[in-house]
Amino acid sequence: MQEYKPKALRLHFLKVTAIIFLYLFCLPAIGYSETKDINKLIQRLRNKDWPVRARAIELLEKIGTPAVEPLIGALKDKDENVRGGAAMVLGKIKDVRAIEPLIPILKDENPSVRLVVVEALRMIKDARAVEPLIDALKDSDKNVQKKAIWALIEIKDPRAIKPLMPFLEDYSLDTDTQRALVWGFGPLGTPAIELLI
Repeated sequence: MQEYKPKALRLHFLKVTAIIFLYLFCLPAIGYSETKDINKLIQRLRNKDWPVRARAIELLEKIGTPAVEPLIGALKDKDENVRGGAAMVLGKIKDVRAIEPLIPILKDENPSVRLVVVEALRMIKDARAVEPLIDALKDSDKNVQKKAIWALIEIKDPRAIKPLMPFLEDYSLDTDTQRALVWGFGPLGTPAIELLI
């Protein structure tokens, strides 16, 4: 293990402090100047390092509406990180133009991408997503199924009542999801009560 003399240790401490300062205060400003180039940020979603992708997602979300159309285009990218990242940002922006393009991605070959798409649809909360989310209840991936349950509960559309009923007796679900199912039927009113009786 390397030993530091007091002077060298102080110098090392100053270097580390300077790096932390740059990371916290200077790099965000540099990164934000790059938001003018939406396509460049979308390309960063291809990066294998999550921190790089996370920063790109954050900046694209800050851009907001102007990024929607390029992000919709990115849903067709061959790279799963790009498709998933684009879906995540579209969900955060909550622009209803993303609903129709997101729906086909519920059939993506990658369960992680499907999971993000369900979450995006949950965040946007548009009734057009209800039927596709009902189909997602049959997804081969349990995490996608569970996320679809939460999305349907939050969208509060009566069409979801009957498809959600079997999950009331699915004891493989975690307690929070089971509780959300029970309480989620309340805002759906009379149709839900009639089915529960």
